[in-house]
Amino acid sequence: MSTKTTRSLSHYVAPKRKLVVKAEKLRLKAKKLAVTAKEKESTRRKLVVTAEKRRLKARQLAVTAKEKESIRRKLVVTAEQLRLKARQLAVTAKEKESFRRKLEVTAEKLRLKAKQLAVTAKEKEDTRSKLVVTAKKLRLKAKQLAVTAKEKEDTRSKLVVTAEQLRLKAKQLAVTAKEKED
Repeated sequence: MSTKTTRSLSHYVAPKRKLVVKAEKLRLKAKKLAVTAKEKESTRRKLVVTAEKRRLKARQLAVTAKEKESIRRKLVVTAEQLRLKARQLAVTAKEKESFRRKLEVTAEKLRLKAKQLAVTAKEKEDTRSKLVVTAKKLRLKAKQLAVTAKEKEDTRSKLVVTAEQLRLKAKQLAVTAKEKED
C-alpha cells in the first residue's frame, strides 16, 4: 500500500505542484497583465489627452479654415473689384491717350499758326518800318510844302502888295494921263 499511497500522494502532489506552478505562472502573468494594463491605461490616458488636444486643434483649424475661406471670399471680391477698376482705368487711359493725341495735334496746329503769325508780324513790322520811313519822308515833304506854301504866300502877299502898288500907280498914271490930255 505504501507504493500505492506513494503513488497516490505523488499522483496528488504532482498535480498540486503543477497547479501551484501554474498558479504562480498565472499570478506572474496577472501581475504582468496588471502592469501592462497600468501602462496601457497610462497610454490610454495619454492618448485621450492627445485626442482631446487634436480635437481642439481640429476645431481651431476648422475655425481658421472658416476665417481663411471668409478672407479668400473677400479677396475674390476685392480681386474682382480691382479687375473692374483696372478695366475702367484702361478705358480712362485710352480716353486720355486719345485726348493727349488731340492736344498734340492742336499744339502742332498752334505751333504752325504761331509760326505764320510770326512771319506775318515780321512782314507787318517791315511794313510798319517802311510806313515810319514813308511817314518821315511825308512829314519832311509836308514841311517843305509848308515852307514852299509860306514862300508862295509871302510871294503872293508881295504880289498883292505889288499889284496894289501897280494899281495905284496905274490910277496915278491914268490921272496924270487925263491931266495931260486936258
